[in-house]
Amino acid sequence: MKWLLLSAGLLLVGTVYGHGEHHQQPQGGGQNVRMHDAHHVNDAEHLKEHLDGKANVDFSKMSEQEIQFYYFKMHDYDHNNKLDGLELSKAMTHFHHENDPNNVQKALADEEISNMVETILREDDSSNDGYIDYTEFVTAQKRNQENARIHQQQQMDQHQQQQQQHMQQQQQPPHP
Repeated sequence: MKWLLLSAGLLLVGTVYGHGEHHQQPQGGGQNVRMHDAHHVNDAEHLKEHLDGKANVDFSKMSEQEIQFYYFKMHDYDHNNKLDGLELSKAMTHFHHENDPNNVQKALADEEISNMVETILREDDSSNDGYIDYTEFVTAQKRNQENARIHQQQQMDQHQQQQQQHMQQQQQPPHP
């Protein structure tokens, strides 16, 4: 499953070790894409970290769509309502708690970041203009939320099958 969780966030980031383990959801091709991570994008605590006391925003009163919009706008540094490659890579590489020895983080190589940005643009930039606009972002979020739901259901089904097989094996009499 290629974009397991891109759905709720800026649909763009990857193999990131930024704010801790909640950014490290496995993605296809061995990549993690934070922007495709619904948890990351809708994480009010994460958004509060970005504000750093600059604004008093009550995320608890926002809908999921409003939080997604806020997340998108927070990473649109040039305010053109589009995310370009630089904004995507910045979203993938921003780090917090850099001086915290208990927060081990791995920086991404330039080539890894470049590959992730290329993948995001290839898969999510439906207009092929080199940007992710808000509509493309939302579309990718919805697609990836559905992919995550399907993946979760498949895992639950597989687990149930394994449990049933195990119970069947235990119910069989031992062979003499």
